[in-house]
Amino acid sequence: MTTPDRDEMIETILDYGQEGWYDGDQSDVIDELRGLHNGSEKPLDLWSDSDIINEYERAVEFLEELQDIED
Repeated sequence: MTTPDRDEMIETILDYGQEGWYDGDQSDVIDELRGLHNGSEKPLDLWSDSDIINEYERAVEFLEELQDIED
């Protein structure tokens, strides 16, 4: 298995967020969007490499557990 590049990691992080948004309170989505527009949240493309890697690892773990539940 090859190591994903930064763009692939960001896509996985977005998939992770999407799962939470589908199952969570929609106000979470609005809070995220507000944060991106008012500057309290930083867009993923501005995150440091280490922050991307850490969040990617958390996302992969969550998505794997979700897949196990669905199987």
